[in-house]
Amino acid sequence: MKAQWDSGVAWWDGRSVRERRMLAAMGALVLGVVVWLAVVRPLDGWKADQVRARVAAERQLLQVQTAAAQRGARPTEAVDLQALVATTASAAGVQPTLGMSEGGRLGFRLERVTTAQAFGWLAALEAGGARIEELGVVENADGTLGVSGALASGV
Repeated sequence: MKAQWDSGVAWWDGRSVRERRMLAAMGALVLGVVVWLAVVRPLDGWKADQVRARVAAERQLLQVQTAAAQRGARPTEAVDLQALVATTASAAGVQPTLGMSEGGRLGFRLERVTTAQAFGWLAALEAGGARIEELGVVENADGTLGVSGALASGV
């Protein structure tokens, strides 16, 4: 290692003052370009990404505030979902199977129901104060529907 250092010092000492200044200026320029490409440009990119994310979040906040103001900003009342499901299901002529959804909500499943039965029941649930958080609809081969989803309390 010392031999390489000594040869580098000997090479530097063999340069004229003008060459040393020119090599030092070139080294500073190369270092500046490397710092620009490795540090400054990524930081500018990250900053621009954060500005875009903030603008999107502010826009979404404004939409939520507007929606809350349009609803009257009244607190949502808790609804007994199982009782609501039982009363609306019998009125709509469906027999839902209840369980817990993946998101921890009250999950439901309807097998072989007509479109009018399924969406009539879902409309009755919403009118009763339930909020449909998830919904999946599959058409069966016989023209009926298989409906699954999750419910939450509140409008």
